[in-house]
Amino acid sequence: MSRIPAIVASVVLTLAAIPAPARAQTTTHVSFVQPLVCLCAAPLYAAESLGYFKDEGLDVDLVTVNGSAAMFAAIQSGSAPFGFTNGLILLTSVPKGLSFVAFAGMDKGQGGINMVVSNAWAQAHGIKTNEDYRSVLHKLAGARVGVLGTTGTGGLLLASFVKAVGLPDDALTMISMTPAASNAALAHGEIDAWWQLAPAVGGVLAFRSANLPKVGVVVGNVAFTTRDYLAKNRDVVARMARAIARGDNALLDPATQERALSAVYDRMPNLPRDEVRAGVLLTDTQTRSRNGELSPASFDATNAIDVQLGLLKVPLTADELKALFTLDLVPKRFLKP
Repeated sequence: MSRIPAIVASVVLTLAAIPAPARAQTTTHVSFVQPLVCLCAAPLYAAESLGYFKDEGLDVDLVTVNGSAAMFAAIQSGSAPFGFTNGLILLTSVPKGLSFVAFAGMDKGQGGINMVVSNAWAQAHGIKTNEDYRSVLHKLAGARVGVLGTTGTGGLLLASFVKAVGLPDDALTMISMTPAASNAALAHGEIDAWWQLAPAVGGVLAFRSANLPKVGVVVGNVAFTTRDYLAKNRDVVARMARAIARGDNALLDPATQERALSAVYDRMPNLPRDEVRAGVLLTDTQTRSRNGELSPASFDATNAIDVQLGLLKVPLTADELKALFTLDLVPKRFLKP
């Protein structure tokens, strides 16, 4: 008699005894809104390119809108659950009645804004590369400067330091424009300098915001959601936090750094790669936020500086500040990219 039926029966019984594999994690589709394509979003681009979102069961639609106001409106209305912004601006959401919560850091400080001066103006006024910001601002008196927004972070920082070095409020003529428009305007002589969160190309890099006092202690760029979305979808937010942490860690790890940077190069194909690399891997006051870390002390510092800059009329209360971020979802152990 053939032994095949007996063998088949034995195999069936053996397989039946093996526990069934765990059910695969359900894929969750979410939108992540960015106010512009920028170096500060490098952890997101790395997480998308290296498959970290997919590893967390997330299908992420990265959407670019026109500025922070449009992004805030999208997040608050519920049309998208996630966005990113810098700490100086995040705190201003409280007086507006917006219920945002930061859950993962993307970098530290506000050191990535560059002052790039046209070659003509730099030569005429003796401005050199990486000069002291105080002397540069005096030499820029009367200049037309392109900024992302006169009432945004960059514009208010610049206005504050113009005043701090003893110049009148109207010493610089600030003109609102995007980083891409600033490059074109500088090339055509329509502005004399630009102050943007962008790689330093097209002129003389006079100084970075990293050289300004106190910018290294404030909250950098953070990923945020609403308190309501966090309460109802805590697991989804935790998965997003882990993916962002891995994206940031990939930019630091020599084994993954070049692949992570390639994701940023792909988003900015018209910019020199060495400038993009330098902008992403700043080692001065703005650095990568390892493992998505957030610091309560940096929120305290940002609260005080927002008042100094005029972004807040009065400081946030301790309870308001505490409600603005959570440390619970920041990974407790280092996530290897």
